[in-house]
Amino acid sequence: MPTLIGALALSGRLDEAQSAFRTLPDDAEELAQARFFLVAGLCHAGHVRRAMRLVRASLADLGRPRGKRRFWIWQGLALVRYFEGRFARARAAARKALGTAIEAAFPYARVLTLDLLAHVFIQTGQVHAGMRLLGQASDLAASLGYRDNTVTLDTAAAVYRLQYLLDDLDRACADVREAVAKPAVSFFTRRNGLVELATARALAGDAAGAKRA
Repeated sequence: MPTLIGALALSGRLDEAQSAFRTLPDDAEELAQARFFLVAGLCHAGHVRRAMRLVRASLADLGRPRGKRRFWIWQGLALVRYFEGRFARARAAARKALGTAIEAAFPYARVLTLDLLAHVFIQTGQVHAGMRLLGQASDLAASLGYRDNTVTLDTAAAVYRLQYLLDDLDRACADVREAVAKPAVSFFTRRNGLVELATARALAGDAAGAKRA
């Protein structure tokens, strides 16, 4: 059920994700994971206050014994803080999430946390450090066999290379066009890539390219 909710929420089908979430009993072991994926979908769709209400409903569970549940709660809080623009708080919560992921020997969780920390670093001006973290997250995802995560992480890196002109402009645009065309890229990463591509082409005076994007 958490996987289904995640697939629905991260492909923009929030109503269906929320309907599925409501079928879970309050004491379900997978509740924290399902809640996190719903929080992620709400944040990406701009419903940050609703996401925070879900996170607050789970904070009491932080006192439970060590395990994966605590990771999902800290990661959800970190994600909401990131989308609020409270990057210092996002970083602190993400580091807590990373610690719980290591304690629980949960490598997929490390992929998610490294990904979020990379975005926090980049948004606070530590671009090269953030890009290194994205690379680490991508390498870890690839080693674990998470192909879709790897493709999405690599696409995010391509988008940042374009946004911060870390490569030649035409090459960076071509890389983003190629990356967002891959079916495995997440819905929101594809959207962000196209927005950045449209902006770059407009600023370069390429009205036709901007309109296509």
